[in-house]
Amino acid sequence: MYLEPTIRRKRRRSSPLRVMFLLMLISAGIYVYALIKQEQIESPFIPTPTPTRAAVSYAAEAEELYLQGKLAEATPVR
Repeated sequence: MYLEPTIRRKRRRSSPLRVMFLLMLISAGIYVYALIKQEQIESPFIPTPTPTRAAVSYAAEAEELYLQGKLAEATPVR
């Protein structure tokens, strides 16, 4: 068996200047990306582009189906 001293390599520490430079580079990239992807947020209170049925029309359709005797179709699906 060979007995050799273990070789320890010293880890090179990151210089604070390099870390600051990389952080500034990353933040500049995020800022540019945000400028490019900037979209307008629409107001949540504007009506939908596709009109939806009113509750009265659902009630009228259910009543019509009830009068025709189609009870299974007239009841709401849960």
